[in-house]
Amino acid sequence: MTTIRDVGVVIVAAGSSTRTASPSGELKQFRWVAGKPMLLHSLQAFHERADVAMVVCVLPRAQAGDPPPWIFQCDTDRMLVTPGGATRAESVRNGLEDLPAGCRVVLVHDAARPFISQPTVDRVVAEVREGDRKSTRLNSSHTDISRMPSSA
Repeated sequence: MTTIRDVGVVIVAAGSSTRTASPSGELKQFRWVAGKPMLLHSLQAFHERADVAMVVCVLPRAQAGDPPPWIFQCDTDRMLVTPGGATRAESVRNGLEDLPAGCRVVLVHDAARPFISQPTVDRVVAEVREGDRKSTRLNSSHTDISRMPSSA
């Protein structure tokens, strides 16, 4: 069976870490946890999925032009880096604008939540595909999953 790549993912990693400032000034989403940078966990988790067409990684403006080198351990053919906005909403909007038109299911994930499980994403994507709901929120993982309108 051929898997259709129609899932778009926006990973929001554009925060300035003001609430969790480290002495070194390192951004929370770039901190190492469980053997690799927090953001890399999320990128790799979504790139493992055959149905993902594109992952848009939204970084702070200062890092978007020159992202950390470890980000390229991912499937760069299915990844775009875009600059964040002044607010989280602007950052999400920037990421959504860079998704390909063929994405019928869109996931917006907070990079500070690195341990999203594949069974969780499988279940929610299946529910979105089968249901009439336009949006589902997974509070435990800070992932928003929604279906794009039929005209998209």
